[in-house]
Amino acid sequence: MRRSTFAARAGLAALALAACGPSSSSLADLSVVDVLPKEVGPGGFQSTIADAGIATGYFFKAPIFDCGAIVLDSARAWAGRHGYTETDGAVTPRAADLTLAADRAGGGTLVVRYTLASDASLGRVWIQHEQDPGMAAPTPQELVSMGLPELVQGELAAARCDMGG
Repeated sequence: MRRSTFAARAGLAALALAACGPSSSSLADLSVVDVLPKEVGPGGFQSTIADAGIATGYFFKAPIFDCGAIVLDSARAWAGRHGYTETDGAVTPRAADLTLAADRAGGGTLVVRYTLASDASLGRVWIQHEQDPGMAAPTPQELVSMGLPELVQGELAAARCDMGG
């Protein structure tokens, strides 16, 4: 039986974007797997921010490799185009973390995390936004204007080790 190289189901991840809410908001949770869960069928990835958030989903790729360095390189390239500066970053076997601070006041900080399961059956990327103290969390429209859909799409391609993405 032939498997497609990319199958996905996407949904919306709820964001806590109230000004009085938590100081950080989860923006994306992307899982690259070598076996899709039964309930996930073929489909497309929604890379745009809707009223409630960005995206979460499972994406098929077999075999899965450690793509941490590629994930961070992709995030760094995005940061250079969108006014963010790296403040901390580390790549270890099966994990990578990158912190990006906005070059403008009130832009907050983005944290990108990548992990690879010990059996290499799951690669996962999380993107989180941490707002500056005393500042309201960005609205979904502001997240779009910050270029977050491009970051999410790039990190998905990087988590699959797709060099061209």
